[in-house]
Amino acid sequence: MGKNVKWKYEPYAFYNKAGIEERLTEMAEQGWFIEKMGFFWKYRKGEPAKRTYNVVYFYEDESDESESRQKEFVSYCEAAGWCLAVVSSGMLIFYHDGKNPVPIETDAKLELENIHHAMTEIHLIRNIFVALWTGMFIWELVMYWRTSPLTLLASNEMFFMIAYIFAAALVLLDTCFYSVWRKRCLKTVEELEILSEVKSRPIYKTISDFSVLCIVIIGVIVFLGSGVIEAYIALAMFVFIAVGSMIKSKIKNNQRIKKLSKIQIPEIKQPFGFAMILIIGLGIMVCIMLMIFHSESIDRDKIYAERATVTLEDIRDFDGIVELDSYYDESESVLLKRISFDQSVEEWNHNLNDEWIYFDYQYIEIKAGFVYDFAFEKFCEVRGIDFSEYTEIDRDNWNVKQIYQDNHHYLIIGETAFADVRFSWQPTDEQLQIVIEKLKLDE
Repeated sequence: MGKNVKWKYEPYAFYNKAGIEERLTEMAEQGWFIEKMGFFWKYRKGEPAKRTYNVVYFYEDESDESESRQKEFVSYCEAAGWCLAVVSSGMLIFYHDGKNPVPIETDAKLELENIHHAMTEIHLIRNIFVALWTGMFIWELVMYWRTSPLTLLASNEMFFMIAYIFAAALVLLDTCFYSVWRKRCLKTVEELEILSEVKSRPIYKTISDFSVLCIVIIGVIVFLGSGVIEAYIALAMFVFIAVGSMIKSKIKNNQRIKKLSKIQIPEIKQPFGFAMILIIGLGIMVCIMLMIFHSESIDRDKIYAERATVTLEDIRDFDGIVELDSYYDESESVLLKRISFDQSVEEWNHNLNDEWIYFDYQYIEIKAGFVYDFAFEKFCEVRGIDFSEYTEIDRDNWNVKQIYQDNHHYLIIGETAFADVRFSWQPTDEQLQIVIEKLKLDE
């Protein structure tokens, strides 16, 4: 490899036949000759040459009859002076070193149909899957926004979902471009018997491809950091399916290369053995990952309880707690931080007639000032806060903006945070002061 091999990202649409041919001819004049095509194209260094390239699209049928036709087609092209340079999914790349070579394809209508078959098999079906998957993300985003907007705003997953929808829209937009081009081609083929030119969109193609790549990487990171067992299982299944699909495609491509020409076989020389090793390795990796996750999640509830910023022990001025039950949930994004906490005692052995004792709060810290008003409005809506039932309390010495009280419920508002705190008893001023200090509402 080294200086004799070059990998390049080439922003050409799959169906841009003329653009691909012109690019390969240009690279050959610079002494770089195409060897492999995929997300990145592989070129090998050689003596500069005036070389003509021709892209032939085909419908990839696994039947013996189809393979026989392809082999006969390659033999026919070689007899006319065309050499097979690359075998890629849905296309064959030929080159000719002579002047004024005989065209490989002369039927524009058949050529357009071959492009459409290849696009349908390789790209359009994939895009339909992307559309369905994106629809699920959009539905989840809308439901989150309707039922729990603050939870969504406090989760960085929202940004991943929006970014994924954006990237998917770019991918699906390419399908729309292709549909417009095909419609235009049907007209030019009927009238002029030529394919319509594909308008080059290298910037759009580059943004589209690398957006999808970034979203996949971010998605893996989000899944791994989610701490949800279902996410690990889904990621493991996706890895197996994706890797299995790539291995199958590589094996199939190698078999076709062997049957069609003497092109050097790509790196995987023993695909079945490689596939077995890879699958076993991935299986072990996923099992270890799940075991680690399981061991870390055993004491999850206990850890959450310990992370609570305020507990009954902090605000009660006497002890006697029996069968303590706690719940703690925290989420944080670049927009805001949300904490929900409740703690209850099922039995109390101090002169309170064994009543159910509880204390809970929801705390919102605003990190981006422009969402303060919206977050506060949604906060009051979700918590069922009706200001007509609350009375404002004068607590100037507590250094908070406002405090509202409705029996045992308190709405405490600070400059960058607010909280709804609910007690099952009437707290003392000292206890309420501890809550404000612990939640840092007086900053």
